[in-house]
Amino acid sequence: MLKPVGVLLVPRRPGRAEAFLWGLAGACGFALTEGMLNSAIDLNSWVTVVLMRVGTSITHCLTGGLMGLGWYSLRTARRPWRAIGLYLLAVTLHGLWNFITLGIGGLAFGAAMISEAMANLGIVLLLGALLALLAFCIAALIGLVRWLQNSELELTRP
Repeated sequence: MLKPVGVLLVPRRPGRAEAFLWGLAGACGFALTEGMLNSAIDLNSWVTVVLMRVGTSITHCLTGGLMGLGWYSLRTARRPWRAIGLYLLAVTLHGLWNFITLGIGGLAFGAAMISEAMANLGIVLLLGALLALLAFCIAALIGLVRWLQNSELELTRP
């Protein structure tokens, strides 16, 4: 919620597309910093960590952009319910991503407690869910950018 707070710090009221980009930029900076710190943790599983971080970064960018739109809805458009809805969507997407990645990690490290075949099946299913969520986040990000471009073009037409 605080990654895109830069939208509130702009002295003038930004437009919808600008608020989205401010939120996205704040989240992108956070994702870059978090990714660098997390990728330095364990060099043995560096490739896995980096691949997970790419998806996490995309999720951060989407949720940061959504929060930028939420701040815009609250500050400029004066639509608190839309802001609350965007906040809940961002939190749900981020929480779902975290839940799935923690599930994968839990199954990978806890495979000794259950059969290895069951752990592997769980990991495959969760990886499928993670890839589906990643595809959704990428599609949503592209869709939002296109929608904002079109809405900005409509505003500038004579």
